[in-house]
Amino acid sequence: MLVEDDFITEDGTEMMSTIKRLIKSSSENAVLKYQTAVLEDAQKASAQRERIISGLPETNVSKQELFALMGANGYSFEERSGKTVVLHNGAEVRNKLTLDPMPSGAVIDEFVKSKSYLSGRGAPQQNSPQQTGTVTFATFKAFEADWKAQGKSTNGAEFAAKAQKLAKNNPNFFK
Repeated sequence: MLVEDDFITEDGTEMMSTIKRLIKSSSENAVLKYQTAVLEDAQKASAQRERIISGLPETNVSKQELFALMGANGYSFEERSGKTVVLHNGAEVRNKLTLDPMPSGAVIDEFVKSKSYLSGRGAPQQNSPQQTGTVTFATFKAFEADWKAQGKSTNGAEFAAKAQKLAKNNPNFFK
């Protein structure tokens, strides 16, 4: 059986100094682990931010300004299972028709369309991608994807009419 005297020197300070040293070492280690975790999270967030910014479309403002503008309007981005998920006011953005999560590119395009000051105005030039409203479509596939992302059916007359209008001045529209 151990007796208290086995741990204390004649002046009684060795045990207390050992305990204090262990507590200090443990605290410093915990702080170091926390600082490392915070730094790693910041690096991941910075890398994610740069990936998102690099994928933003060209508008009348810089990509960094567009990212900040989306953030100011309640949009945020998260990584889930290796995919970028867009949140608006904390809720995942979903397709209105299918209720599936919307791809980040479609959400960004929809945001740009909703803000007329982000898109160029004016008539499309000859041999340039066609425009409907403020969004540019170089191909039928891009137009169709945007239409579906808005939750609209591609079986209607409105879709066919807009597709024909876009194809009228662009011989490469259906390629």
